[in-house]
Amino acid sequence: MANWWDNDEVAPVREAANWWDNDAPVAKQGGVMRAIDDFMRGAADTSSLGFSDELAAGAGALTGIGGEQGEYEKNLAAERARDEEGGWPRIAGQVAGAFTTPLAAARTVGRAALQSAGFGTAYGFGSGEGSFEDRLDEAIKTGVISAGAGAIGHKVVDALMNRAARKAVPSLADLKNKAQQGFDAAEAAGVIVGPQGMQRLATDTVGDLAEFGYHPSLQPKIGTVLSEMERLANTNTTYKGMETLRKMVGQVAGSNDAAERSMAMRIMGRLDDYMGNLPADDVITGNAAQAAAGIKQGRENWARMRRGEMVDGAMIKAERRAASTGTGGNLENTYRQNTRQILDNPRRSRGMTDAEKEMAEKVVRGTPTQDALRLVGRLSPTTGGLSAMMNVGATAVNPYLAIPGGIGIVAKALAERGTKKNVEALSEMIRTGGQTAEDLAEQATKGIGRRELVDAIQKLQKKQGIAVPAASRIAAALFERMPIPF
Repeated sequence: MANWWDNDEVAPVREAANWWDNDAPVAKQGGVMRAIDDFMRGAADTSSLGFSDELAAGAGALTGIGGEQGEYEKNLAAERARDEEGGWPRIAGQVAGAFTTPLAAARTVGRAALQSAGFGTAYGFGSGEGSFEDRLDEAIKTGVISAGAGAIGHKVVDALMNRAARKAVPSLADLKNKAQQGFDAAEAAGVIVGPQGMQRLATDTVGDLAEFGYHPSLQPKIGTVLSEMERLANTNTTYKGMETLRKMVGQVAGSNDAAERSMAMRIMGRLDDYMGNLPADDVITGNAAQAAAGIKQGRENWARMRRGEMVDGAMIKAERRAASTGTGGNLENTYRQNTRQILDNPRRSRGMTDAEKEMAEKVVRGTPTQDALRLVGRLSPTTGGLSAMMNVGATAVNPYLAIPGGIGIVAKALAERGTKKNVEALSEMIRTGGQTAEDLAEQATKGIGRRELVDAIQKLQKKQGIAVPAASRIAAALFERMPIPF
């Protein structure tokens, strides 16, 4: 009895067996060596962009090795007949061969699609049969398929890059810890300022406020701040004491009175300038540079943490409100409404950078695509009780009438996903100090950013240079084997 590893074992063959059928033969002649040969032929097919059969037939015609000398057409027919018998080992080889020629990663999805279309077009032409026009027709079809596969492959790796970058975005707890480290460093600097510095600051501040039309009876909270400045101007002051004064000013900056808010911001600007650039003659003891650096780190991270809490808290409230009203399908609107409330409230939006406000506006207004999806999403049965009843009634009359509702469900989900993505980008921008995870990933591809992130992103970039061409070739090879009638 022959063994399974014997090369001369012959497997029965059924006519018209398809490569995707579970019971299709692997090849006309069984054995491990036959399977290995099929694998190698498959690898040669994709690595040569479909020209391996022509190359083998030509070599046989020239040398007589692997074919009959002088019989190119006969050799070519034999090569193609042999390839048709390849089965799964050949497919595995085609997948392996697709990874043999990596390229530099394309920067954009469009370039990846164009690059992949080039591979697919060349493979379609090389693997095609018949006249030049027949090959060209096959090349165009395969090029389109490969372009789509390459674009998808690029997007998948892009998503992995953004995921890696998202891990580098500091959490609110990280910001709080970093802020505390800065405040601790400022206090450890041991700075003590003489009264002359605070006296100058108080005098300059009063002069500024006179231009604003300050009057103690009209802006009583500002009067309280000035009284504290006068008290500090009569004694030595620690850096911590000045920071306490600044917190007092910050509270007034959140006043409901517009004039008080404006005056408080002017005082805060004066105080920040003084604390960040302490004159040497005003410092009695301590390291003024260390204190200034520490307080800057503390303030910036604390402010980012507070703004991040504000945005994240508003989104949690939006989700609660959407879940507790109607059919629970109004999430996108509540995201937009809660973000608008932040922008419309001067107290809540105070401290937001222009870039953060621009991103918040994007959340509120959406994009043309999101708005179109939002409109189509009104067909979804989850938008309200009336819509749900209409969809149920229509489906009862004619099942095909459920199609608009199904389209509405998909459109609504996509619109919500887009809005939530904008919200997440806003939160990331606040926590990083002006960049989204996508921005961090893009910079890392250029070698800019934290070393560990740059290394991780550039490794993914190299994989992208392998994966995208491979995806386009695999798609082209599978398309060539499938009986698609176009």
